[in-house]
Amino acid sequence: MTFEPVGGFAELVEVARHDPWVRWGLPRSAPLRGWYDADADAVAVSRTRRPYGTSLFVLPVGATPLGPRTVTAALALVTAGPTGSLTVPGEALVMDLAADDPAVAAELATLLAEHSPRHGVAPGSADVAGWAGVRQDDRLVACAARLELVPGVPLLASVAVHPTARRQGLAAALTAALTRRALAVGSPAVTVDLYADNDAARRVYERLGFVLGREVVSWPL
Repeated sequence: MTFEPVGGFAELVEVARHDPWVRWGLPRSAPLRGWYDADADAVAVSRTRRPYGTSLFVLPVGATPLGPRTVTAALALVTAGPTGSLTVPGEALVMDLAADDPAVAAELATLLAEHSPRHGVAPGSADVAGWAGVRQDDRLVACAARLELVPGVPLLASVAVHPTARRQGLAAALTAALTRRALAVGSPAVTVDLYADNDAARRVYERLGFVLGREVVSWPL
């Protein structure tokens, strides 16, 4: 996988298939630095804006989402000029987690216990079909579980994000990635439970298109 330079704005728009962000989100007053990887069907664009500085955006333009190899190839472009950050669609960061590995299970248990104390399931819980997460600097900073109480219909649970990784859209990326994967293989629905006072989670789910199906009140007997 190799990112090759594009000749100018018109060529970038063409290879990006008239992506709206490429067409309308890039400044015309600054020299354009853009690249295209035909194998990955992805574009990379360097954009500078105050107060964010210079960021290298890497975006899929075809049906295939970004993979780790594409992101790694894009990192080589950072040396092409002063760049302060690498920006990719959040779903590209989501990876499956082998919760049957004791080390991974311990990471999950710690993240959930410390940063999502009301989580519904933990590693080893029954009905969990899989775990997904995001790592930063080899450290697990976000996770989510996929239950299947009804076969073929995922129930997302135990979504947790470490405080140092919040406000990066990781909860949304995890939810979107697991939902997209389920729908792609024919799941008729994807569901999620949340506590009524969890407004932050509610905003994430509503932005992604989830709708309230049932609201209930519970109390101890």
